[in-house]
Amino acid sequence: YSTAFLSISTETDAGVASDASRVLAVRLKPALDALARGLGAKVVLLRRLRDLQQFKLAERAGVTKGYLSVLEAGKKLPSLAMVLTLADALGVEPRDLFPDPQRINRR
Repeated sequence: YSTAFLSISTETDAGVASDASRVLAVRLKPALDALARGLGAKVVLLRRLRDLQQFKLAERAGVTKGYLSVLEAGKKLPSLAMVLTLADALGVEPRDLFPDPQRINRR
């Protein structure tokens, strides 16, 4: 949102665009944090159901164990490319990594 918003701004209203971007980021933060936590929990669940250790999934996904740990803890929201990579490494559809939207909205 902020990139698109800023790209259409002119020099005279750049300050307004910047303020709007900050407001949008603040409003989205709780939902994005909940999404990161839910996605991380799903990765942990699917990894454990497949009896995979963290280092093995990290190896399959081409990331470090530390990065995977951060994702599983819900401290960082992965990129779409990483979601696709993790889904492939776990043998699931990308949608299977996302938490139930109603559970996110209840938090």
